[in-house]
Parts: sequence; structure tokens; C-alpha cells
Amino acid sequence: MISRDDKSHIHLPHADVVNGALAAGLSESVISVDVLQHQGKINFGYKVRTESNEYILRIKFDCEGTGVTEHRREKKCSDLVREKCDCTPQIVSVGEVGAHSYSFQKSISGKRGSEYKGDLRAIWYQIGEYAAEFHKIEVPGYNYDLFNWDQGEPDKLWCQWYFDYLLDPAQSRLAQSEIVTPEEFSRGIAVIETLADWKFIPHLCHSDLKMENTIITSCGKPYIIDWGTAQGHKALSMDIAELLYREIPQEQIAAFCLGRGVGTSYLKEHRLELDTLQLLRVMLASEWASRSFSLNDPIVSSYSKKLQELIKKF
Repeated sequence: MISRDDKSHIHLPHADVVNGALAAGLSESVISVDVLQHQGKINFGYKVRTESNEYILRIKFDCEGTGVTEHRREKKCSDLVREKCDCTPQIVSVGEVGAHSYSFQKSISGKRGSEYKGDLRAIWYQIGEYAAEFHKIEVPGYNYDLFNWDQGEPDKLWCQWYFDYLLDPAQSRLAQSEIVTPEEFSRGIAVIETLADWKFIPHLCHSDLKMENTIITSCGKPYIIDWGTAQGHKALSMDIAELLYREIPQEQIAAFCLGRGVGTSYLKEHRLELDTLQLLRVMLASEWASRSFSLNDPIVSSYSKKLQELIKKF
């Protein structure tokens, strides 16, 4: 427990950073702080209780300035989405404590979607209805630069970042690893290069829809959380491609499509587009994994298998 009135006995992890975030990010009197049971891969989470509210405090440690940029982007996405529909918690503040970034999000009473025991088709239908609203949000930039696109480079390819990341001679690991053969890598890059011909106005997509990123209330209403990987993209196809990549059961994807208002025919009519976006997703994830883990790590092996399966489709 952390109290603003008595900080002499603090035993929480990173208590000094937590106290700094409390002092800078909240203007309410804090009653207690507890470590969250569910921790994200990037954010370390705490539940903060004040006299009138409950918040989720998320902290990214030693992020060298990138964390607060991501937290600000997430807050902007959340604010835009909340103007369209009541489907995501309010993020009340973001900021930095030294090299660490934080965000305070209003707490939603409920369970993670991954723990939900009810009919997930009904949940996915509602998420599809939400997507019908937030997919209408036009953003000025592409990919993760949805709010910071460099308008001074009118000839810049919207997908240039993908090529820079995958083909960077100084840092790229995927092409040099044993995750895929050189022939498979070349074929994958050839598919990704077709993105340069796509012409579209970017709209907001979550790009990481999954039950772990939802809170479901006792009355069965889902709230979408974690907009940290939101993008400016072909929004509907990008979000459906993520569901396909995660192998969400077909009946649940069908429910999402129906809620979104497109029907399952969209899956057949846009199969090449969806497969291309899945391949892009896995190539980027495989490159990240090859830079972050040893080649015998299970996460690298899982990406390798998925990547090989997708490349065979082309």
C-alpha cells in the first residue's frame, strides 16, 4: 500500500517511480496501491484506489523517451474512440518520471476477456459494432506514425518503414537467421513490396484485438484496452487479419464481421489482402523475435512455423 500521507513503509516494486507517477499524474488523495495480477509484456501495472475513483497505473521502465510517446499516442487514440462510442476506458493522464513513462487509466469493473465463461460470439459481435465506429476515424498518418506522419515528404511510401525495418543491413536478423531460408525470405519480401501499390486513406484500427485486451463487465459488455499498437491503415482488413493471425475460431470472427456490418463474404472477397497483411504481421514479429531472443527460444520457433505456413500461400 502507498499512502500520500505515509510513505515510510513502501514494499511495492519500483516504489519510488510509483510515488513519482502518483505525485505528477493524479490530483486525488490516494488510499492504496496494489500490484496487478495480470501484467503486460511491456507495461508494469498497479491498481490505484482514491477516495472517489479506481485507476490502472501502467509504467514502462527505462524506455528512453519512447514510452511516453507511445502512452501519448494511446491516450489520443482512446480520446478519439471515446468520442465515437463507449467502448474503452478513459486515460486521464500520461507523463514521465525520469527515464520511465506512465499512464493512468480509469479502472473498469469486470474480468479479462480471456477469463470470460460466456458466449464469446456475443462479445465479438459487440466488438465488431465498436469497430464499425472507430474504423470511421480518419488519421493523418500511416502505421504507427498515425499522428506524426512527416508531411514534408510527399513522395514517401506509406509502407517504407516496413522495408527499413526488415532490410536494415546493420540490424536486420531475419534474413541472416535460420528462421526461414533465403528463398523464403526473398519470396516474403516480394509479397510485402506489393504494398507500395496500395492506395488508401488511413483510418484508425486497434491492430491487436484479442480477448486479453478486453475487460468484460458483469452484464456482458466488453471494453477494449491497450491501444498502444493502434495504427493508421486499411482499418477493417488490418483488424480482421489480426484475428486470422491469432487463429480466433471462425464462428467468433464471423460474429465480429456481422457486428462490423460486412458479413463473412468479406473474408473471401479480400483473401489476398488479408493474407498479405498476415504475412506482414508475422515477418515483422519474426524480425523482432530474432533480434530479441536466441534462435532456440520457443517464441522464435512459433513465429518461424507460422511464417513458413504463410509464405506457402503465395
